[in-house]
Amino acid sequence: MSYVSVHAIRTHSLFADHFKASQGVDTSAGLVQKQDIRVLMSTRLDQEVAQKREEGFELVGSVEFAAKGDCGVAAEATDQAITVGASLVLFSIWPAKFRAIKHLPDGSIDLAAVLADPPVALTPKGYFVLKAAFLRPKPSGGSPPAAPEAKP
Repeated sequence: MSYVSVHAIRTHSLFADHFKASQGVDTSAGLVQKQDIRVLMSTRLDQEVAQKREEGFELVGSVEFAAKGDCGVAAEATDQAITVGASLVLFSIWPAKFRAIKHLPDGSIDLAAVLADPPVALTPKGYFVLKAAFLRPKPSGGSPPAAPEAKP
């Protein structure tokens, strides 16, 4: 009989499985503490991401997926934010009929198709489409100030 260490088992989430890092951005873990992460729902995701970028945030990466059932958005988004060093997660969620979920040639979800044939409501057993953006303040580009010279 063989045993597997519990520490060797890595769990995955929809956020981890579908995360796409922004080009040229360091996604090293440990750059942010759990208590410093904000997860916020957005009704205008693209516009709010653009606004945050103007305010000095950088886009670390994004996720987009379709799923069924009750997804723990806040907990899974927070875990992914810790993994990639993001301090802010903005997300939008749309209820969806399974038949309306289609993918575009680039692999993204055709949100127009989802919105054209919506279900009555988001239900715990129904399908949904989620898009999220992971952001953090841009690192300061300057070098640290030089230490003052000691006077004799």
